[in-house]
Amino acid sequence: MPDWSYQTLFRPLLLRLPARTARRITLNAFGAVGRMPGGAFLIKTLGHQEPSPLLETGWSATPVGLSGTIDPEGTAQRGLARLGFGFVEIGPVTVQPIASHEPIELNAKQELIYFPEPFENEGLPAVIQKLAASGHSLPKYVRIAAMPGASDEEVISQFTHLIDRLTAVGAAGIYVDITSLIGDASVCHRILNRMVDCAETECPFFLYLPPDLSEDRLHHLLQPIDCSAWHGVVIGGELAAEGGAAVQGSCVKSSGLETLRLVRQLGPSSWIVKVAAGVHEPQDATLFLQNDADAVLLGSGFVFAGPGLPKRINDAIISNKAASTAVPETPSSGGIGVGCVCLGSA
Repeated sequence: MPDWSYQTLFRPLLLRLPARTARRITLNAFGAVGRMPGGAFLIKTLGHQEPSPLLETGWSATPVGLSGTIDPEGTAQRGLARLGFGFVEIGPVTVQPIASHEPIELNAKQELIYFPEPFENEGLPAVIQKLAASGHSLPKYVRIAAMPGASDEEVISQFTHLIDRLTAVGAAGIYVDITSLIGDASVCHRILNRMVDCAETECPFFLYLPPDLSEDRLHHLLQPIDCSAWHGVVIGGELAAEGGAAVQGSCVKSSGLETLRLVRQLGPSSWIVKVAAGVHEPQDATLFLQNDADAVLLGSGFVFAGPGLPKRINDAIISNKAASTAVPETPSSGGIGVGCVCLGSA
């Protein structure tokens, strides 16, 4: 749907509903459109388009991804995938379901979303079924996490099992969420190194980090691990809140920007870095990309800005690339030059 119809009609209606109800209605609608004959064409006619070659990253058609917090189980990705995204995230995923019946709360004025259980998911078997029947060809990256209360050995076993099963059904990469592990750096290192040794796959691994990780904690995390075994980092979009909850929204952007700076300073230059922290407008995305992020993921911003946001970000990226490659023609000697620009290849 165009942004004007979302902002003036659908958004006010959806925000009147309980957040879980609004999410279910929206995902079911996108899922239905994505499955219907001609659904892809219908979505494209509502203002969305095929990505430009100027957006190509080498591993994705665009540097804009869909965060797993929007559609954690992959219910509607056949439709959502056609809104201008280059890749999608599914998750978090744990070996067994983690349920929560507490309400998800939205603060529309401050553009915040409160998740009472940040690791809520249907569990591995359900996610595998939906991955196998996703109905789209975009790269699917899966964020995995350990079950609450698991011992160190259980975490290693769970991670290894998740990786084996998910890569077998076509996961393009694995985001290893270590949010609950980084309290004890030595334990975290042992788990990550053992996991890498046990996993029998060439699927790329990414560290999934909280957006407010301090410089000391990040340094202690990266120093002992084998960075060459990791493809990069995903800077998450959730800040820890009271009672084990998490908050996502525009307020996370400044923390994510600082963590991006630290990752680029302390991590290998070859790492791919994706950021999910507070991207609510095209200028938020371009800010992260100008500060050496390779991609952004849309979570809360997609809820508050509407389904036209990925296209607007793609357009802004193309515009910035065109401006950065524009070269003024040198005036000829003895005359008055007429200014012009020529667009180079991206």
